Amino acid sequence: MSDARPVPSVEFFQSVYQGKPAWEIDVPQPAIIQLEQAGKVIGSVLDIGCGTGCNAIYLAERGHPVTAFDLVPEAIAQAKSRLGARQLPVTFQVANALKLPDFGQQFDTAIDAGVFHVFNDKDRQRYAENIHRQLKTGAMLYLICFSEHQPGEEGPRRMTQAEIRTSFTVGWKVVSIQAAEYLTQPSFYGAAKAWLAQMVRQPGHGG
Repeated sequence: MSDARPVPSVEFFQSVYQGKPAWEIDVPQPAIIQLEQAGKVIGSVLDIGCGTGCNAIYLAERGHPVTAFDLVPEAIAQAKSRLGARQLPVTFQVANALKLPDFGQQFDTAIDAGVFHVFNDKDRQRYAENIHRQLKTGAMLYLICFSEHQPGEEGPRRMTQAEIRTSFTVGWKVVSIQAAEYLTQPSFYGAAKAWLAQMVRQPGHGG
């Protein structure tokens, strides 16, 4: 199923953050907690689309150096406020997953809790290329997105396993795609049906 929809603008997301976005639940996503507790989050972490920082701060509290970014300045402001004066190994900055800056390092692990499913077909390819450049060979990307089993059409696109695999061909190996839940506020989707995909970064995309 082809999708050429435009990606929502930074202005759209900035306006949403003037209130309480559906995906901001003030605690880490359970899937991220489970990955960390299982020892699958290794070394330095890139948090893609970190929102107000719950997942990033959780991982930093457990000793992982985390670089976390989001497209939305208001989200990053709230993440920094959530961190407060705590001396944790986490940095927050504004950046676009489709046009990433040089972070000055490559990472051991990347997490994406609810970003990938906002992109159309073309931009998912750009996303895969840009994240590839930020990771070490052998690094893992853990990606959580709405699945086609989530009822309704409002909100993010429902992704199929085939669409995920098609996006991660050159320079990646898809290790697994498993059913999971993506928590949102109860008044929106609650525990949405999702996929948890694990990809390993391999040589490709010029590196």
